[in-house]
Amino acid sequence: MRYKSCDSLDLKFLQSRRAKENGVGPNLSSPAFRHAPIICGTNILKDATNDLGVQRFATDTNQILQSFYSVDTLCKSQNKDESSRKISKHSKILRPTALTNTLKEILWNSPPSSAKELIGGQLDICLGMPVIIKYNFATELCITNGQEAVVAGWDSSKITDDKSKLDTLYVRLTNPPQPIQLPHLPPNVVPIPSRKHHTYFTLPSGWMLSLYREQVDVLPFFALTDYASQGKTRPVNVVETTSLSSCQSYYTALSRSSNAQHTAIIGEINSDLITGGLGSQGWLRQEFRHLEVLDEITRLRYNGKLPSFIKGDRRSSLIDSWLAWRGKNYIPVVDPALSWVSDDILCGLNFESNAPSKPKKSSKQNKLNPPKRSKNVLENCGLAWDGPNYSCAYDSIITSLNVLSLLNPSCHQQMSDNSAPILKELCNSFNLVHQHRATLHNVHEKFRDWISEMYPNKFPRYGQIGTVYDEVLNVILAHTNSVFLKQRLCTFCGYIGASQESNIPHFYANNDTPNTVSNWMTYIQNHDSKAPCHHL
Repeated sequence: MRYKSCDSLDLKFLQSRRAKENGVGPNLSSPAFRHAPIICGTNILKDATNDLGVQRFATDTNQILQSFYSVDTLCKSQNKDESSRKISKHSKILRPTALTNTLKEILWNSPPSSAKELIGGQLDICLGMPVIIKYNFATELCITNGQEAVVAGWDSSKITDDKSKLDTLYVRLTNPPQPIQLPHLPPNVVPIPSRKHHTYFTLPSGWMLSLYREQVDVLPFFALTDYASQGKTRPVNVVETTSLSSCQSYYTALSRSSNAQHTAIIGEINSDLITGGLGSQGWLRQEFRHLEVLDEITRLRYNGKLPSFIKGDRRSSLIDSWLAWRGKNYIPVVDPALSWVSDDILCGLNFESNAPSKPKKSSKQNKLNPPKRSKNVLENCGLAWDGPNYSCAYDSIITSLNVLSLLNPSCHQQMSDNSAPILKELCNSFNLVHQHRATLHNVHEKFRDWISEMYPNKFPRYGQIGTVYDEVLNVILAHTNSVFLKQRLCTFCGYIGASQESNIPHFYANNDTPNTVSNWMTYIQNHDSKAPCHHL
């Protein structure tokens, strides 16, 4: 699997460890698997899995979750990460004058992966819940990044009338490298204090917010990424494979298992990622070859069988001296996928003893030649226009509704409670966008696919055909029941037309519309339509 060389027998074995709905394979409801952390490929999926795991653990243990919130403050000056280019120069950093209540709610309700330090604004915990420490507080006390633990208690204080923050979280370390005993605390129980740190928060619009966040550096431990799983063997290993993107991800996640019996795979297995060989990834194959040679050199040196003249201050010189002794055609015991001939092993090695360097410019020269200011480029924060398939009407409507629901929670709630089914569905989709579980582009594309399927003649999906805004709004705002009646009266002949029911709860304004709401409603209820009467 490491070399992308799995065969049919390997795939058959992996399929036998898949947990399926028909009960075949590992039973995820069994005590061994039920609360085991799941290895997945993305932070978004990890956050969603942790949310479900927290709710399930509280239900299984008959406990009520306690929610604790971060204390966020704006960073109004430029941070060192921006000056040192740790943050891309193309990043759009928002600098508001104050944190509004709406913005605070967005920060608290967003997943940890929306923050650069991966620490969430809201932490839901209960006693006995597994957590993972995300900061090196004290290595001598085993309070390190990646250490597993369970919640043993906490101290908290109020930040608002209905919200609290953690001052100190007490956790019991799980299998620490050494026993820990602190005064007045049970064995292996250590305190995790709240820590204030700088971070960047990515808003649903794509803009970044520079702020200071005060929160305890722990996360629920019902899921972790393949990157974070490195370095630890897991007696019970559950892997979600659909989010893994390469053979290295598969190898990293599945090689954590200590035995096959307690290994469970969730989701489909993409055989294309782990079969067929490295192919065009020659650089990766060459890296594995160099590592095999270095392993051979280390083994011979450990056993005292390596000649003293085989040495080097870098990889290239060390491998070159080993090849001079063994010969270029010598191949140690390696996997057939890595075997080589002649000079293949030399490819990718840099034999320069010293890298070329340039003289450092003096500070005086920097002052004489200041850097040129780059032109400000305004980037589009909304949806990208689809030129081949005109999307103007959809772009403006979807963007406007999304911004309205984001900046005005009360209006968003009214739209969600509305009896217009399409508007309600869009509001649910906007919620997923605000929680970073979907993108506005996906919501836009799904809506276009749906409306063109329902009304193909009026809203064609493809082609440079314009769409009327009013007609799109008519579909979005249409209620299931009638909203008002419309009737025409001719002031010349006295003709009274039949009343017509309408389920479209919006009106069109023109240049003659009065400025006040009351005058506008009066104008709408009784105004001259300027349409000719056919009964004159």
